[in-house]
Parts: sequence; C-alpha cells; structure tokens
Amino acid sequence: MSRARRRRENRKTANINPKREQQKQKRKRCPRVPSDQLRAIWNNGMTTRRNIEGAGLLLDANKLDESEPKIERKLREKPTVVDLIEAEANQPRRDRSFVMKDDMKFLAMMISKHGMDEWSEMSRDPENVYQLTPKQIKRIFMKCQKVPVAYNALMIACGLKEVPEGLSHDMEVEGSS
Repeated sequence: MSRARRRRENRKTANINPKREQQKQKRKRCPRVPSDQLRAIWNNGMTTRRNIEGAGLLLDANKLDESEPKIERKLREKPTVVDLIEAEANQPRRDRSFVMKDDMKFLAMMISKHGMDEWSEMSRDPENVYQLTPKQIKRIFMKCQKVPVAYNALMIACGLKEVPEGLSHDMEVEGSS
C-alpha cells in the first residue's frame, strides 16, 4: 500500500501545466478536421477510425490487405464525402503566381541597360541598391519567366518585344499582383 502511495507522491507534477494537458486531451478526443466535407459528417462521439471509415475513406493505407476476411460492423456509408472530395480536387485552380512591381522595374532597368544575360554586370551596377548577387538576379528573372503576363510586360518595357496594337506605348511595367 505504501509503495503505491510513494510512487504517486514521487511522480513529478511540478512542471506540468494543467491547462495544456487539458488542451492535449481535447485535441485527442476531437481532432481538427481539415476537409469541409469531412467536417460536415464528423461525429465527435465516435472515434477517428469509425468516422473516417463511415465516410468511406481509409485511415491507414498499410491496412489495405483484403486477403483476411473481416467481420463487418454496421456503419452508415456516406459515399457523398468521397465524391465531394474528388470533385473539389478536380476543380481547376486559379494561378496565384506573381512578380512584384519593384522586381519588374529593377529587371526592366537592368536588362535595358546591360542586355539579357549579363547577370554579373547587373550585380555590379551602382543602381543595384540591394546588392543582389548574379544568381539572385537570375532567379528573379526565371520567376518572371514563369508568369506569362509579367514576362510579356517586362519584354515590352525593355524594348525586346513590340507593343500589341490595342495597348498604348506609354505602358508601365506591372506584374500580375
């Protein structure tokens, strides 16, 4: 009897924050569900495994061994969750890539002054106030190349590409910010 009591007394509880422990227990009971579709059908009274299996999903991909016959529990199938997740994944996403206006102005000035592939000259230019290295300048240019709108605006600003007929000649260099 006394051993159990002493063990309990010697247990270190001085550094345990009770509020943090409660938060940990709450997170275990009710995990955060990132998917809107899963959150809609989530039941906090059920375990994570039962919730996910009830949605028609698989919790652990390593348990996909169908050679063993399994006793099926009666779970309500919710196949709409899988369909909703697939539909969301197949929707086209908006391209969020952009180049900052300051980078565009800097590149336009440097390319018109030094030429296209003179990264080392651009890095030694006195107007390179942030003292960018040749690789950093090239990286900004490569990023600009990946955004077609920004790249076309840069080429027009440098005079390497003609201005289309519908646009004015006094066009300001802008990225798709």
